[in-house]
Amino acid sequence: MDNALPTIEELLPYLPHRPPMIWIDELHQITSNGGSCLVHLKKESHYMDDSGPRSTSAIEWMAQAYGYICAARSHQQNPQSIITPSKAFLVQIRDASFIEPLPESGTLLIELQEKRSLGALSLVTGRVKEYSTGKTLIEAELKLFAE
Repeated sequence: MDNALPTIEELLPYLPHRPPMIWIDELHQITSNGGSCLVHLKKESHYMDDSGPRSTSAIEWMAQAYGYICAARSHQQNPQSIITPSKAFLVQIRDASFIEPLPESGTLLIELQEKRSLGALSLVTGRVKEYSTGKTLIEAELKLFAE
């Protein structure tokens, strides 16, 4: 696919979240069945508490990353006819493993791979990694709905 990825700002019209609830900072890579996004940890963000990012925020990062990856893929294929979902939500979380605590600062890599898609439902595997080391911190399987 084309290496010129759209910015998060360019994709805002196609997704349900609005600031300050946009927790993905940039698209990193798009593949035919997934991709990755970056989160630059910021102390003032809603996913933080007094001790750093809440580990459960990783589930939201994965879900949002998948939405941005799908919108970016659609944008690359045909920028004039991106379908905007009227509803999108998390249906199920399976096999979530909180392997290591999240760092208080730095950049996280959110990787997603679509395992299956049936109509409005998608089953994806997600991983949150330290960008600098590639170390997996959290992984889960998500079932997502969008129509």
